[in-house]
Amino acid sequence: MVKHGGNVWAIERKSHHRFDRFLDFSSNINPLGPPPRVREAVLNGIKKLSCYPDPEYIRLRKGVSNFLGVNLSSVFVGNGLSQIIDLVSRSCNFKEAVIVNPTYSEYEQACLKAKIPVTNFAMKEKDNFTLNEEIFYKALGTKKEAAIFLCNPNNPTGTFIQRPFFERLLKKVSSKRQWLIVDEAFIDFTPHGRKDSLIHFINTYPRLVVLWSLTKIFSIPGLRIGAAIANNKIIERLHTIAPPWSVNILAEEATIASLKDKIFLKKTSCWIKKEKKYLSNSLKKFDNLKVYPSEAPFFLIKILNKRISARALSNKLLSHKILIRDCSNFHHLDRFFFRIAIKDRTSNRRLISLLTRYIK
Repeated sequence: MVKHGGNVWAIERKSHHRFDRFLDFSSNINPLGPPPRVREAVLNGIKKLSCYPDPEYIRLRKGVSNFLGVNLSSVFVGNGLSQIIDLVSRSCNFKEAVIVNPTYSEYEQACLKAKIPVTNFAMKEKDNFTLNEEIFYKALGTKKEAAIFLCNPNNPTGTFIQRPFFERLLKKVSSKRQWLIVDEAFIDFTPHGRKDSLIHFINTYPRLVVLWSLTKIFSIPGLRIGAAIANNKIIERLHTIAPPWSVNILAEEATIASLKDKIFLKKTSCWIKKEKKYLSNSLKKFDNLKVYPSEAPFFLIKILNKRISARALSNKLLSHKILIRDCSNFHHLDRFFFRIAIKDRTSNRRLISLLTRYIK
């Protein structure tokens, strides 16, 4: 099983402490919690539990299409992005995959399960894990009918690729019959938000698929909800192979309510900006930590003092009921990398206080 952040249940079993006793910096979820409307929506959804969900998810897909400004026929919804990544890998008929690493492991896992050969392209630590466009194009070479997976902003590095790069890349991949799969799970947390999204290119480039996680920004990962935005032919393929009723009624109702809460999104943007600045400034005071530039709601950090690894630090913080993400299982990251999410000021201060104790 691939290790991810946010596994409070394994920690609960191991420590015999309830999951809600921990401060979870390992999971990159909106720290404000679900929008206020979600609780009422879930309670109202209970009335529908004796019914099957709408197999076409018309209300839910309309909610997503209205929120994003795309056609209903361009929206597919599923049981979280991991399921959708798996469906895309099995339905789009690409013959190999190029994955830009370090990044979310599910792209590679889904391709390998679908028996699709994978080539890993490494972003360099010396370049702060930014993508070198010239070298990247050379690596793509003459690969035809390959799928290129990019996460933007990237997890775990937090790096963000600007739209002009994608405009050039889309022209290149189109001429080579290549696919471009772009995961925008964290784009709502970036300074410009959805203005930099590629969703409005989906009808111009027939092999472009944009992935969006609704659980991150709306803080509902326990309900599992994600979306793929693409031209209607790709969406039809996904509907053909997807298992019926992938999204349950409670997730549907909570998501529809969340999409209507514009005030919550504005509040999140202001709050993240303020807390991110505080946490970044606090972390940069540590001589033995390197904090990588990030446009996501988390920071990738490297321990420069080789006397303590990320795993050792994780274990020390766990004794204080604080979880961080040991990043040593990501491609091209060693045992000194870890990732922390942005949380509320009290939690952030507690983390900084403990790092002061253990990072000399």
